[in-house]
Amino acid sequence: MWNDWIVWVNRLQGSVVLPSVSPYSTPVAFWTQGPLRRTLEGHVGFEDLETPMQSPAPMLLVGAVDVLSGDLKAFNSRRDRVSADTILASTALPTLFRAVRTDGGVYWDGLFSQNPPVRELPRANPDEIWVTQIDPEK
Repeated sequence: MWNDWIVWVNRLQGSVVLPSVSPYSTPVAFWTQGPLRRTLEGHVGFEDLETPMQSPAPMLLVGAVDVLSGDLKAFNSRRDRVSADTILASTALPTLFRAVRTDGGVYWDGLFSQNPPVRELPRANPDEIWVTQIDPEK
């Protein structure tokens, strides 16, 4: 229900004048990332995600946009350290959450640049590619 309401409000912003609330003007946006970080750290073995380049284990790609350059960073579990902050950066919608500092940069959700980070996939020579469509209207 909460997700449906957020999507509805975001769609209204383009057609109706609504007051703008920055995630930097309210502590609520900062506080909500803490519980999600703790949940991720409690349930995901991030150290197990680090795999060598030629490993047969699944590769995880997580896309996030560098706030300063606008460039997509595709965090690759075979090349980069994927952490709870990496996941938080990939989920940080600028209208709802503060940008996340990780891997020497400041990042927002990758949907503003390239989402999912498909350009990395052919180089991995995968047997299968799973793409999850998040917004069925696009």
